[in-house]
Amino acid sequence: MLSDYNITQLPLEMLVEIFTYLTPSDRRESSLVCQRFFDAAQHPRFLKDRHLHFTYCELAEKVAPVSVFLKSVRPFHALTLSYFDCDKPIDAFWEKMGKTVEYLEFNQFCDFGMYLPQVLNRFTALKTLKIDTDFEFGRQFPCKMPNCERLILSFNIHGPYDETNAEPYENLIKAMPKLRYIELVVYTGTYDALIQFLVKYPAQIKAITFQMLPDDAIALVNTLKCIMKLKRIQLEKLCITYFNNWTILDEFLEKQSTLKHLELGTNIFPCHKYESIKKFEVSIHKEVNSFDALKFLPNIETLIILGSYGESNCFFGHSRIPCRSLRELQLLDLKDRLCLACFEAMLGSYPNLNTFYSYGTQLDNDHVRILLTQAPKLTRLNILEHTQVTEEFICGTKSVSDLRLLEKLDLSGAFCLPNKALLQWPAMRNLRDIGFGKIFDVNTDGMRKFLAQCPSIETFTIHETFRLTNDVLRLIFANLSRLKHFRIYNEFEEQAADRKDRPWLELTKGCKELQSIRIIDPNNRVDIKYEMFKRIPSLKVIYHAKHDLMTRASCFSIGNYVRLIGVPYAKLGKLQEIIEKYSDDEFEFGIVPL
Repeated sequence: MLSDYNITQLPLEMLVEIFTYLTPSDRRESSLVCQRFFDAAQHPRFLKDRHLHFTYCELAEKVAPVSVFLKSVRPFHALTLSYFDCDKPIDAFWEKMGKTVEYLEFNQFCDFGMYLPQVLNRFTALKTLKIDTDFEFGRQFPCKMPNCERLILSFNIHGPYDETNAEPYENLIKAMPKLRYIELVVYTGTYDALIQFLVKYPAQIKAITFQMLPDDAIALVNTLKCIMKLKRIQLEKLCITYFNNWTILDEFLEKQSTLKHLELGTNIFPCHKYESIKKFEVSIHKEVNSFDALKFLPNIETLIILGSYGESNCFFGHSRIPCRSLRELQLLDLKDRLCLACFEAMLGSYPNLNTFYSYGTQLDNDHVRILLTQAPKLTRLNILEHTQVTEEFICGTKSVSDLRLLEKLDLSGAFCLPNKALLQWPAMRNLRDIGFGKIFDVNTDGMRKFLAQCPSIETFTIHETFRLTNDVLRLIFANLSRLKHFRIYNEFEEQAADRKDRPWLELTKGCKELQSIRIIDPNNRVDIKYEMFKRIPSLKVIYHAKHDLMTRASCFSIGNYVRLIGVPYAKLGKLQEIIEKYSDDEFEFGIVPL
């Protein structure tokens, strides 16, 4: 009988095949069930699931997280670094990561200084490198990335592409003998240098993103004309944040037959078919009463509609314009209440919609009911600022079942959440990210019911609270075993007595995966933060209303400074003046000079 068989008794090869139908996130969750599932999830077929993110942390060989991964035998496919402090050599770590990491990304505030070539030398398996920050790449240290084929680069040269400005870019490219794909992100004021760069590397340039302003229109037109003259440039991807010259665009697309992906921001609709446009952002005005032109964008995946303070509330028209490829819809700053017939026609046009984002747009419960009916595959719902949506769409009995697939629900600007809404909250087992605008007078019964219905939450955000008790906070931290990020942005002054000395150490006692927390502590006691970093190994950053943030690295730098001058640890909480004096303006970035 089938009941006599257990899935864990299947051959490993069959389990691995079953796991291929899961998402990377689901595979990670399944690996915790038993040893058999863990072995299946670690199969080489799923190597690309393993992506490390190091943010707001200290990188040193004898402290976590580096010390943990030096002992691990698990290989990783990708590594992303941002906002980190690395003032000590960790060659063993780079050597270990470099043997398997094929994708390496440096984001903001990753300052290796002159040692970046030495670090990159360790990544012998690297195939894709992304640098989204300023960097140095001199000739002092020879560097070779023999297998790197793709380079994604923020192009930020203001002025001519001369020997001084170009040196880091030139040396980086020379270190990649197999480089065949360069993607550039271009900013205002860099067009002169960009053209010189394009002339030098026409065959490798495959993608360009223009982060431009309306004033850059002439410079952008000249750049596109230059690209058209360079026959060796065959782009696969082009993104332009704002552009209205369809004549030039038509001419450009005719020359660039290899273009597969186009993202465009404009206030003028197309007049013939553009199969390569994947993302379309359009500003509408009061004369717009139909979106029939969207039939010329058959492969669009993201549609962003921006109001212009005077647009018609009946801009879409009452006819459906079917598009099965569209996955994301954003409505921004549409100030008048949207026509329900238009809204229904719009959503009925996109049967595979999974993300809806609204900001500053006049929606109410009727719109939400249409949304939940017309978008059965919705997994991300964001309703922010200036809406008329109330808690009734949660408390109502008719539409709650349509929310069960949601993974993200952000109601930051929707309504003031009463306790009765939590008591009637529907089951959302897949919900991982919740954002509340206002929570007033919530008690433990309401919060307990909500947490039981949403056990998978990893990010919990509250923008405004009134009379949020420590017992309610304790429930949140105790019941959400997967909680990684918790934020409170504002508490009303009437509650000052209750929040003055919140026992954050005791409240977060059971947290095992918490990575960031935003607290409101009028006393800003550094000793509390210091102790939280010690007790919660996963914690990377503590945000504060007054001093933007404190990272693990900066907090321990303060502790090191205190020990250096011979002040007992017990008196750390009384050293606010010294701490603020020695942190100066750099405190915001978690850097404390010693």
